[in-house]
Amino acid sequence: MGTSKFTAEYDSFEAALLAACERLRQLEIEVRDYVPKTREQAIEELKISQPLEGAGFDLWSTKDKASWYERQVELYLDMGYQIRILVGKRFIAEHAVILMMSAALAEALINVSMQYLLAKSGKVHMFPLFDKWSIKEKWEFGPQLAIDTYTFPRTSKTYNVLKELITARNAAIHYEGLLELEGVPYYKGKSFYKPNVPEQLPWLKKVANLPYALYFHLLQHFQWEDQPSIVLGINEPFPDCSIKTKV
Repeated sequence: MGTSKFTAEYDSFEAALLAACERLRQLEIEVRDYVPKTREQAIEELKISQPLEGAGFDLWSTKDKASWYERQVELYLDMGYQIRILVGKRFIAEHAVILMMSAALAEALINVSMQYLLAKSGKVHMFPLFDKWSIKEKWEFGPQLAIDTYTFPRTSKTYNVLKELITARNAAIHYEGLLELEGVPYYKGKSFYKPNVPEQLPWLKKVANLPYALYFHLLQHFQWEDQPSIVLGINEPFPDCSIKTKV
C-alpha cells in the first residue's frame, strides 16, 4: 500500500486570522475599559484642535459661534465618536484582515476536503465542476457529490454568517465608492464596513469563528481516515460568539 500525502500551505491564512483575533481582543478590552470624556475635557480638546479665532469665525456673530461650538462639544461627547477616535483605524485594519483570511480559509478548507472526498469516492473528474462554484455553493452543495446524506440548513447560524461574510468580502474585493458631483448622485457605492465599533465587534468575532464552525459542520458528516494535515481544531477563537451548529 502506498503512502498518502496532503498539503496545507494555507496554514498562513489561519496564522494571520488568529493573530488578528488576538489584536481584536486587545481592542475589545480597550473599548470595555474606556472612560468617557467629561464635558470639560471635551471643551479643552476642542479648543486645541479647532480654535475659533483665526479660522474665519470672527466673521460670524457671537451667537453663531456659540451655536457652532456647542454642536462640536456634543459631537466630542458622543460615545460612538470617542470610540472611533480611540480604536477606529486599528479596528478597520483588523476588520479587513479577518474578513479576507476567514473567506480564504473557508474556501481552502472546502477545496481540500472535496479533493479528498472525491478521490475516496472515485469521482475526481467532478472537481473541475465543483471548482466553478462560489464559496457558498461549495459549502452548501459540494459534499453532496460524495456524501448523499450531507445537508447544510439555510436556517443555521453557520450558514447565515457564511452568507454575510461572502457579501461583505465581495463588496471589499470589488469595491465601488459613493460618488456625488455638485450635489448630483452618480454611484451609491458598496460599503463593507460600518463605523460603529461596539455593534460591529460581535459580528466580526462570528466571522473569525466561521472557518472553525464550517469545519465542525463538515466533520459531522464524515471523518478523515488518514488524519491529513489539513485538519483544524474545532475550537472557535471567540467562544462567546459561537456559531457552531449541530446537525
